Amino acid sequence: MLRDFIVIIAVIIMEVIIMTIIPRRELDEALREYKWLLIYGRRKTGKTFYVREVASYDRFFIVTRSREVLDIDTGERYSHREFERMIPLLLKEYRVVVDEFHRLGESFASVLQALSGVGRVILITSTMHFFRRVIGSPLIGLFNLRRVGLVDPRDAIIYVKRLGFEGRDLMELACIVREPWLAPMLEKYGIDIISK
Repeated sequence: MLRDFIVIIAVIIMEVIIMTIIPRRELDEALREYKWLLIYGRRKTGKTFYVREVASYDRFFIVTRSREVLDIDTGERYSHREFERMIPLLLKEYRVVVDEFHRLGESFASVLQALSGVGRVILITSTMHFFRRVIGSPLIGLFNLRRVGLVDPRDAIIYVKRLGFEGRDLMELACIVREPWLAPMLEKYGIDIISK
């Protein structure tokens, strides 16, 4: 329960700390045109933050380690069973994001398979072993897949250049912010991030 609270606070803090968004070319087109989108990749690549800041959605849910489903905007909590019963109704009326969806297990995948493309949904996962297991399932055929890794070097350069850096500093800092979780430190410390 405490871990779940910490995760929620971390998401809120990320929103407050990061002032500038690093563009993610691998996601931009998919987020504009999505119907059913599954975003996957290792932890700390900015998947959740980017979707929250850039995607067009109505409801955003995070699945906690205890399998509770938290509505980020209202703070309401649902059991995984309640959420499975709600998702067909939600998808008829809203554009829905479900972060850490893999925690809901196979029964949620079955519910989605039964819905077969109804509405608009974005699923986010950082659990690669789960993703590899699901990749062969009928569920994957329903989704547009987008892998998120390190920030594309071109996007990192654009971001650092917007912060006013040039030359060698630009290139060194662009290498650093390919890890997007370091971007707030760059914004705070500037070139001094290299010595921190």
